[in-house]
Amino acid sequence: MSAVQTHGRDVESQPSVSSSASAASTDSNAIKDNPTQVFNTPKLLLLSGTVYISFLLHDYLQERIWRLPGFNFPQMMTLFEFFSCTIFPFVEIVTQNTALSRGNPVRFAALSLLVVTSMVLGTASLAYVSFPIKVVAKSTKLLPTMAAGTLLLGRRFLSWHYLAAACLCLGLAGFASSDPHTSGAGSTCFGISLLGVSVCLDAFTPNIQQRFLGNFPGSDKRTSEAEVMMFTNLFGCFLLVPSSFFTGELVPALDFMIETPKTAVYLSVLAVTTYTGVSAYMRLISNYSGVTAAVVTTSRKVVTIVLSFVFFPKGANWGHVMSGAVVLLGVVFNDVARRAERQQMKACMKSTLEHH
Repeated sequence: MSAVQTHGRDVESQPSVSSSASAASTDSNAIKDNPTQVFNTPKLLLLSGTVYISFLLHDYLQERIWRLPGFNFPQMMTLFEFFSCTIFPFVEIVTQNTALSRGNPVRFAALSLLVVTSMVLGTASLAYVSFPIKVVAKSTKLLPTMAAGTLLLGRRFLSWHYLAAACLCLGLAGFASSDPHTSGAGSTCFGISLLGVSVCLDAFTPNIQQRFLGNFPGSDKRTSEAEVMMFTNLFGCFLLVPSSFFTGELVPALDFMIETPKTAVYLSVLAVTTYTGVSAYMRLISNYSGVTAAVVTTSRKVVTIVLSFVFFPKGANWGHVMSGAVVLLGVVFNDVARRAERQQMKACMKSTLEHH
């Protein structure tokens, strides 16, 4: 997911004077509203590192659980993660005496529906495609996330951002097409279809979260990360409990955990890694942007893919190698975009200070 495209502005090849002034004004406001976007690199690295470690452990445990003989409960696994991301933020709010916002909590219900549907479809796809396929498909959400950011938040991006995102998506798509571990053409197409819908829903999620957190120019409202997590996942639990019951997963899943105690242990550790990862992810959105968080999570998925092949051996070929090289090229382009954007924002701030 994940990284450092905070309120990016697309640089046109021949901008007019008025459009340049408008962009400078907008960037100045963005810097004024959130100066950490420029100066607090250690915080960005800390949050990104937490996302990396937490979700690497999360993905390892998730694949380990799916490899347990007889385990086939995607909704139950998702429910367990939602429950943990409801309880832990509640404890955080109580212990830190965090004031809740005045908005109606029901507004989080739509966000919950997006997140629940995306997670269930993504998890269910593992029955039809290999884990690396899921990882790379979910990683392609960067481009639609940028498009959703433009649609919902009016954001524009540097040309380097689009180039980086295109390389990442192209490389990851190549990685998926090179995977020999599929259960037949029909199953593969169905699994890819599930992931496609999941990715589209994922694209809107961080941008909606960013609006809730008040991290956009002109916003005068602020909701804590813990509150957004708690209510979003609480409504998610309300959706998943009856769904798991009516699909017949709830009781068999509980019986499976009783008969296989290590499943409960895996799920408990999975719950902790889910909370720490999502908490850091939400703070990336709050302090930087939804696309920033998407880039961080996308870049860490490269490591996840490598580790998946190390711990769960799968046949690799030159298609994987070439696709991986394209992905890394996208990461390099993203770093170039980050540096260019930082220089642009510093120049805008310097210009603003000189005028005042």
